[in-house]
Formats: sequence, structure tokens, C-alpha cells
Amino acid sequence: MISRHRSAPRDKLWLLAALPAVALDQLVKRWVTGLAEAREFLPLNYPFIPGVNLTYAENTGAAFSLLQNARWFLVAVSATAACVIVLAVCKGWIRGKLGLAGISCVLGGALGNLIDRLLHGYVVDMFQFTFVSFAVFNVADIFVTAGGLCFCIYLILEIRKKEPDAPVDKDGQ
Repeated sequence: MISRHRSAPRDKLWLLAALPAVALDQLVKRWVTGLAEAREFLPLNYPFIPGVNLTYAENTGAAFSLLQNARWFLVAVSATAACVIVLAVCKGWIRGKLGLAGISCVLGGALGNLIDRLLHGYVVDMFQFTFVSFAVFNVADIFVTAGGLCFCIYLILEIRKKEPDAPVDKDGQ
């Protein structure tokens, strides 16, 4: 479970791990936007890597295009999530490398999409699976998803550490 201990100074350094995620996300978004502008905003739809096409989409909503045109609500949610993550790390509520790495990835992804919403009113998405019908997504979304998965694993492991050992019968079962 989430610890209630003071954060070690080195734990706070994990927050800096969000910066490369933000930088990579913004660089890829600018690159794809430049490609789209060069083609006069015609949809890009060419193979990027096997199974994934590079495309250009402006998403005014959240995941899977939910909450379309709710810019300021989504800005508030992203900013609040970022503040809660920073507070949780600084207060030492999250400990351990897996938890800190995961939550730093979530922070980086949230900030990457927050920047888009603040500057443009939409998030630039660019990756589209060709083998399954799935939402178009971006680098920030990858960081949020991978970081969230790592953080969930961290929570499960922490909860298992806190559980008392199961009773053992006389046969050791």
C-alpha cells in the first residue's frame, strides 16, 4: 500500500524522470505536425513500423475521444493529477523504484498532453494500429499507460507485502 513516510531526497529526483518523457512527446508531436503541414494537412497514413501507421489527428477529448470539446475540464484534471503526483512523491507516499518510475512516467505523459491542451486546445495523436481497430494515440499516452501499469504492479506488490501470511495447516499446506 502507499507508505506514509517522509520522502528521501533521492525519491524526489524521480520527478525529473518525467522531463525526458515530456520532451520526447513534444518533439514527436512537432515532427508529425510538420509532416502534416507539408502535405497541407492531408491525413498522413503511411506505415511507420510493422502494424503501426503514422497519421495525424487532433483530439479535443480524452482517451478514445471521450469528453470532446471539454478543453478546460481536461486541463483542470491533468493539472490536478500532476499536482497530486508531485505531492505524493514529495510526501513519501510512494516508495520504491517501480512505484516512483511508474508514477514519473504517468506525470510525464500527463504534462505532455496538458501542454498541447493549453497551447492548441487539442492533443496531437499520431500512432494508429493496422491490425486492430483502436484509438489513435501519442507518445504521452504510451507513457501514461506504461507508467500506470508499472504503478499498479507496484501497488499489488506493496499490498502483498502487508498481508499477513496465510495460515498453514499441520501438513504444511
